[in-house]
Amino acid sequence: ITGDIIDCAHCLGWIEPLLGRLQARLGCSYLLGNHDRRIAQVSDVTSRLDSLGHFDLGAADQHLITPQGGRLFMTGNERPWFERHDTQTRDAASAASAATRLDEPTPADVLRLGLSHTPDNIDWARQQQLDLLLAGHTHGGQVRLPGIGPLVAPSRYGSRFASGVFFREPVLMHVSRGLSGTHPLRWRCLPEISLITLQSP
Repeated sequence: ITGDIIDCAHCLGWIEPLLGRLQARLGCSYLLGNHDRRIAQVSDVTSRLDSLGHFDLGAADQHLITPQGGRLFMTGNERPWFERHDTQTRDAASAASAATRLDEPTPADVLRLGLSHTPDNIDWARQQQLDLLLAGHTHGGQVRLPGIGPLVAPSRYGSRFASGVFFREPVLMHVSRGLSGTHPLRWRCLPEISLITLQSP
């Protein structure tokens, strides 16, 4: 989950029945976005998600071993809205199972995946030598014109990374249009949940 989880405090009670339904073999991970700043205590959001077993990539890195024995390193970047991240993983057991850190050489057998609320953090992802970056925030531009595409998006890159798949060596970045927003108008820019299949070479 790449952020903008909640807008209003009176919706906090929706987190468990909605996001509690998410399940994955290696668990679910999340970070926060700019809309989550509207909650007075952001810990009201993170504590609920943590209680569901979801991992807070906005606060710490994660090391996982897949059932096939592959290694997965995950990290998150919530800037410019939050600075909560601790590069030391909170999970001592997973830290012991893999030694990859951002400031160390990357073993070839580790898939390095990053979450960012905004595609504006693509340069950070490149510096960290990530393989895949998942982002959102832009809503696809909300309005897309035939033959032109999105006119504007909330990004320092304008509509360049409004939605879709982009390669900026060595990072493959996927920017989702997301599910909703506070602006009711969408035109030729349907909401989406992305299903991405990763295959080992």
